[in-house]
Amino acid sequence: MDRFEIEVRFPVPDPQALALQAGQLGAVTVLRYAFTDQIYRPRVGPWDLFTRTLRLRAHREPEEAWEVLFSRVEVVHKGSLGLKRSVFPGGKVRLYAGSREACERLLEELGFVPWFEVAKSGGTKWSFRNGVGLALEHVEGLGWMGELEAEGAVDEAIERVHGLLERLAVPPESVTPLPLPVLVARARGLLLPHEESGPPPSNPTPNSGGGGHEGRDTGGAPAQ
Repeated sequence: MDRFEIEVRFPVPDPQALALQAGQLGAVTVLRYAFTDQIYRPRVGPWDLFTRTLRLRAHREPEEAWEVLFSRVEVVHKGSLGLKRSVFPGGKVRLYAGSREACERLLEELGFVPWFEVAKSGGTKWSFRNGVGLALEHVEGLGWMGELEAEGAVDEAIERVHGLLERLAVPPESVTPLPLPVLVARARGLLLPHEESGPPPSNPTPNSGGGGHEGRDTGGAPAQ
């Protein structure tokens, strides 16, 4: 069975309190990290940043090869809560890994150009017993952000993420399914009006408990 990523983000006013809470709930630290993503867009033609992200990742901690990563996402719902779901199993698709020069050459050959950067520092990832991952990271231009992520069958992964949001007492109104590059681009005023509106939403399905999606959900984004 294919395993998809379900993910939400939320601002963290007190990062030390969240880290303490994660430990009290039995989470185990699995990684400390820092990296910078150079976000790309086509040299010509439209690009929907709400559903597609092409990035060149430079790992600063731990040091690894440069990567070209592609993401395609959509929004699913549990009641009024919107969550981001990967379209491809496993989440981000690794297109290439190697030197910076080789990665940049590949992106150029594909017809893409640099757009803006998303820089993360001070990152920590925890894993809970139910397999949900929690990330706490400082995002340049946004401040401290939290992320909950689960991988598996869509409905089951949604339930696990929703349960952790409640246990961590994350205010529902602060939760967003929007990709991080969208939040950063908004904060920097990089999205044109037609890029903010994007394509029309899909027709909602009768089941809003996790399997169906309603296109884009822009509610709950952190205040910029």
